[in-house]
Amino acid sequence: MFLALLLAITSPIRSMLGTFLARRLDNLYRLDHNGQVCYLEAALNDSFDPDQRRIYIADGDAFSQKYIYTEAEDKDKYLGTIYLRGDNETGEGSRDFTVVVPADFRDDLYGFQIKALINFYKLASKRYEIIKL
Repeated sequence: MFLALLLAITSPIRSMLGTFLARRLDNLYRLDHNGQVCYLEAALNDSFDPDQRRIYIADGDAFSQKYIYTEAEDKDKYLGTIYLRGDNETGEGSRDFTVVVPADFRDDLYGFQIKALINFYKLASKRYEIIKL
């Protein structure tokens, strides 16, 4: 009878301890990873593709901008070969990195979770795009 009473009294404390230890392990995992490519890939693969590990991060599509100078600036006028690129490929609209996920990933299951994980680890100034391959 006394043992049953003791177990009933300590049950909430044991439950809180279990929750605390689970959250501690989760926080330690988050501290072990950061926004570097290798760690971000590891976190994405650990969470969404632990068996085949097909998620990877590719370089972004940022191209340098070329400017045409006026005569008053007294710069050379030879432009050479110039490829016309839109705002989404240069400057403000370009992507710093691309996250490539397998084609069989379902957006309704993983789309929001992948974005949330990337936003948690990435630097605030970095822009990204998720594509299926």
